[in-house]
Amino acid sequence: MDNEFETENLEEISYDHVERILDNRRRRMDEKLFRSHQNRIAIRAVLVAVLCVVIVYFVLPISHIQAIRITGSHFLSEQYILDTAAISENDRFYLTIPSLVRNRLESNPLIETAEVTMNDDQTVSIAVTESEMIGYRYIDKPEVVLKDGSVIALESAYLDLVAMIPLITGFEDEQKLAKLVSAFQNVDQEVIEDIAEIREYPLSYDPEAILVLMRTGGYFIGGYYTMQNINSYNEVYALQADKSKCLFSLESEGKVSSQTCPWNIVEEEYWTDASGNYILNENGEKVVKHYYSDAAGNDALDSAGNKIAIPIDEKGNEVRDGDFLVHYEAGYYATGSLVIPAES
Repeated sequence: MDNEFETENLEEISYDHVERILDNRRRRMDEKLFRSHQNRIAIRAVLVAVLCVVIVYFVLPISHIQAIRITGSHFLSEQYILDTAAISENDRFYLTIPSLVRNRLESNPLIETAEVTMNDDQTVSIAVTESEMIGYRYIDKPEVVLKDGSVIALESAYLDLVAMIPLITGFEDEQKLAKLVSAFQNVDQEVIEDIAEIREYPLSYDPEAILVLMRTGGYFIGGYYTMQNINSYNEVYALQADKSKCLFSLESEGKVSSQTCPWNIVEEEYWTDASGNYILNENGEKVVKHYYSDAAGNDALDSAGNKIAIPIDEKGNEVRDGDFLVHYEAGYYATGSLVIPAES
């Protein structure tokens, strides 16, 4: 009886009513499907919009680095620093990674430290601290000697620095170079730049002496343990009465003295007897031989071209001719000694 009732109810349902039910179900399914796709479409639209903005931004010049400011460069040119950093104003600002730029710079032995800052105005600031240098040298190839003891090749990219640091002559073996580096550790970089040349200059009393030629034309002679005294060179040189003399600092720290340069010291010549023994004066000292000068201040020469010595007596005292120039011009010293012709 129940089955007959259900069958009768179904038969009584009209075709239009069924269509409305199916249509409502399809709409609900479509709405559900649309809502599920709507979120994905919105996300994709946002991503596409952002991508378009990024592409447009990077196409426009405004995306580039607007300027690069370099500070701290002295020996190295700004272009060399830019090349080392591998950065230019053609690069995209937001694709520039400061740590990578800094690492490139600090991997160069001529740059001790570097700091890279990205600024709000799309500019980049690079502050470098250059390695301190002692000088350059030529052995098998041109090289730069740094204060930390390292020696690097002198390249054309920074060849101009040879005008700012001294030429090093000698010190070719490692031990001597290490001593030179140690000697210049406490020498101010500004003073080093005032030096034109550094060379080995062994003296009879100090075989490890170092000769320094300053750009002013003056000379400083020091040792491995007193070279830092050159820091006061300009002050002492300004007070030096005779600028032709050299400044020495070979004995003690802080002591600089003005003395005749070694190459200007004239070796003394002494009187000897017929046996070749030195003639001594009353004080037991060797008697120095001196020579006459002509009217022009040059050495007076005899007819054989020899210098004419001022004679001495048996006690080693000089016996000068008061009328030497008159007698010399008259030809009375042709033999090297005064010979006045006898009157006829």
